[in-house]
Amino acid sequence: MNKPKELSLWKVKYQETMKDIFSDRNSRQREAVESTEGRIRVVAGAGTGKTKALTHRYAYIVNVLGIDPANILCLTFTNKAAEEMRARISEMVQSGYYNDFVSTIHGFCVKFLRQEIYRLGFPKSFTVLDEEDFAAERAEYNQSPFKEGDTVSQPLQ
Repeated sequence: MNKPKELSLWKVKYQETMKDIFSDRNSRQREAVESTEGRIRVVAGAGTGKTKALTHRYAYIVNVLGIDPANILCLTFTNKAAEEMRARISEMVQSGYYNDFVSTIHGFCVKFLRQEIYRLGFPKSFTVLDEEDFAAERAEYNQSPFKEGDTVSQPLQ
């Protein structure tokens, strides 16, 4: 039985990726990649290989250990780092083998709330305001002719 061409091409790419996972890693980065139990937190300065270590860990967990990507949460602080992680992971794992939970902390929280906020009795459609947006909304409210406690008469029918 012949295997699909895409799968055989993936096997070659996979073998090259697995060789690359441990190349150019220092001992701490290698430890981060190989840690498989529980969560990890990588704290280091700019340009020290945090994103590379985390993306290689993701590939190691999926490709070597066979963990379902639906069980992996991969968070970072900046949109730039999250985009970089998604791009690198998509090159290191088989198509469709990465999930929507490679994101920023804020992005994950919004996704989570959109899925689960109904349990608290709130609608799924909401807006997240930063301090600047909140101040603008407050200023607009304060300029409104109606204040809390005011009553508005209903038109007669």
